[in-house]
Amino acid sequence: MNLQRLSDELEIRALLNRYARAVDTKDWQLYRSVFTDDANIDYSSAGAAVGSRDEVAEWLAAGFGAIPWTMHYITNVESEVA
Repeated sequence: MNLQRLSDELEIRALLNRYARAVDTKDWQLYRSVFTDDANIDYSSAGAAVGSRDEVAEWLAAGFGAIPWTMHYITNVESEVA
């Protein structure tokens, strides 16, 4: 494994952790930072929102406002960097 691949894999893990922290702390600016400007986010398999990062962040903010806390666990991360 070379240093670039190791660096890429660590960045992927950090991104996943940032996603979980953003949702659990209801930090929607941090949530937006996880995705590119042109991302299309699709939570439809869970019966939830589909749309741009801003649209989905707004949907999450409205829905999660009624939930006192959430806890996401990120485990068993596997990634292949080509």
